[in-house]
Amino acid sequence: MGKTIAIVGASADRAKYGNKAVRAFIQGGWTVYPVNPSVEEVEGLQSYASVADVPGPIDCISMYVPPNIGRKMLVAVAEKSPKEFYLNPGSESVDLVRDAEAIGLHPIQACSIVNIGLHPDMFPDKLFLFFWVDDYPAGTRRIKRARAPFPFLLLIALLRYNKGI
Repeated sequence: MGKTIAIVGASADRAKYGNKAVRAFIQGGWTVYPVNPSVEEVEGLQSYASVADVPGPIDCISMYVPPNIGRKMLVAVAEKSPKEFYLNPGSESVDLVRDAEAIGLHPIQACSIVNIGLHPDMFPDKLFLFFWVDDYPAGTRRIKRARAPFPFLLLIALLRYNKGI
């Protein structure tokens, strides 16, 4: 069985890091448990109201909630005894780290996505509308439109501009 992770603060909003983390860990081959009491589903996965509701053991817990909310969840996190406990940027505070260590947790203050060899920018949050002009025989021009992730379209536009394709 693969590794398991609970993403605390998972979001259905693809622009939020709690969603990017769900997608990253799915891509990384992990069994992902989104945790957010406000949503029923994240990226097609059932969302759990709390860490305590996640079935079975959890190898890693990754926080994407503000520190004041994270502090209220520490007991539930400790009860799951994760091997790794990440406080992603924005979710950490001196008080949260102190409280976590006081109950036997060893918080890692880093981006959990980067830890598995991926980067949040690899998971675009939206599709952009992008236009370019093509030259056609007989001097005619047509405007083309495409929907695709912005970095891909930017690459295509740069290649076209440089006559690479």
